[in-house]
Amino acid sequence: MDPKLWWYLARAGGLTAWWLVSLTVLWGLLLSTRVLGGRTAPSWLLDLHRLLGGLAVVFTGLHIAGLVWDEWVHFGWADILVPMAASYRPGAVAWGVVALYLLAAIQITSLLKSRIPEALWRWVHRTAFVVFVSGTVHTFTAGTDADGPLVRWSAAVIAAAFMFLVTYRIAAGRRITRRTTQIPAPRAGRGFHPLTVREVRRETEDAVSVAFHVPPGLVGDFRFTPGQHLTLKVTLDGAEHRRTYSICSGTGDGELRIAVKRVSGGRVSTWVTSELRAGDTVEVSTPVGRFTTETNPLGSRHLLGVAAGSGITPVAAITKSVLLLEPHSRCTLVYGNKDPESVMLRAELEALVDTYGERLRLIHVFSRHDTGVPALYGRLDQDRFRALTQTHAPDVADADEAFLCGPAEMTQAVSDTLAGLGMTQDRIHTERFTGGAPAPTAPVDSAAHDVTIVDRGTKTTITVRPGESVLDAGLRAGLDLPYSCQEGICGTCRAKSTGGPVRLDDCDLDSADIAAGYVLTCRTRPRDGRAVIDFDQA
Repeated sequence: MDPKLWWYLARAGGLTAWWLVSLTVLWGLLLSTRVLGGRTAPSWLLDLHRLLGGLAVVFTGLHIAGLVWDEWVHFGWADILVPMAASYRPGAVAWGVVALYLLAAIQITSLLKSRIPEALWRWVHRTAFVVFVSGTVHTFTAGTDADGPLVRWSAAVIAAAFMFLVTYRIAAGRRITRRTTQIPAPRAGRGFHPLTVREVRRETEDAVSVAFHVPPGLVGDFRFTPGQHLTLKVTLDGAEHRRTYSICSGTGDGELRIAVKRVSGGRVSTWVTSELRAGDTVEVSTPVGRFTTETNPLGSRHLLGVAAGSGITPVAAITKSVLLLEPHSRCTLVYGNKDPESVMLRAELEALVDTYGERLRLIHVFSRHDTGVPALYGRLDQDRFRALTQTHAPDVADADEAFLCGPAEMTQAVSDTLAGLGMTQDRIHTERFTGGAPAPTAPVDSAAHDVTIVDRGTKTTITVRPGESVLDAGLRAGLDLPYSCQEGICGTCRAKSTGGPVRLDDCDLDSADIAAGYVLTCRTRPRDGRAVIDFDQA
């Protein structure tokens, strides 16, 4: 055997390992920028990232084997495993030792990812940048090929690509943050299109899911983010009705589907669940809403979803999209109903458990069906949720985000419980369903006030009567203003108050939006004649 074989193996293995580590880091950065698809990025892109990392480990092993077995360089295991122990350029070799240990930690924690805390895996995984830097320093200070043109040109290209991707990633992250927190306000009244019902599927005795056929020319208009909703505009007995329903389909489902549960006395929900048929045409608004999350194929997080009744629709859409598009993420879903027969999307939820196994923890809570488990029997209130977190989901407070949807009392109780367990408010997202308009939070002003409405570049002054909301007054005056639920929930009538003082009654805007001057006009009343309500800034 050629005695130089091991020396060549050490050199070739080391250089190849450095190139592979560099490519792994650069590929991970590229994936995180979402240039290659973001939500819809194919899974093979992530598989390639893993393959590059695995090959880096293999060639690092060949590099070490060549050093140990080569009789000329005289490297022992202590030289390789103990920093500063080598007699040959101890400082330069130490950089390689550091990179070796971190690379091993990354691979081991990746293999054990399902059995260790996500925060630990994420922290260790980020040390790949340290491996990249340490390996580069080791290559140029300890290697004998550092002066070669191939290595120098490689380093220049890698450094340029790294700086570009880091800069782009920071800029893209800021754009994503702005896009997430400033999703355009709903404009259901301006975005209706006639869609044909493709399928009406019975989900429970009093609930159906409805899939629509979206013509090719409207695919872009009806592209949605999981968790968003749309509005149906129907005419029943000569009167127009608008109702908002959440989209229950996920990113990978390839369809636009909502779920509707019949509400006692509800004209539209009764019509949808009893009379709507495949082939019918319905006026449907384009999707809107802020009850959403961004996905990242390299993400590794724990999402908590808590829903009651029809509140499962947006939570299910978010859950299955995250499970599909983030292979390293997992979800906990707590779902409250009366009994097993009233569980909406039941078959779909069970299929998700079968598909994703340990990555989806599904917990059913029934108020009228005793399963023999005290923590899972009763209304999903503060005491019940606290009890089930102790017995079935002790790690929910560590979830990266929580999405709560259902009746107001349920979402408030769960939100309070999570806050008490240490979850910060910025990680808790709520969307409430209710069956009646909330009462004003302050006495109604006995005087009428003028309000200036700014809408699509036009200013109109209207008079708001005592007890009337800005939206009511605008509709009475014949303005084509956006609206749907008229209960301060759906957000369709959102606008910005830019003039005199207004009173905003209880609604689903968060404190940051309210502080910024945003209002829901169905819950807004002027305090004097200087109020300006701008729909164009919503």
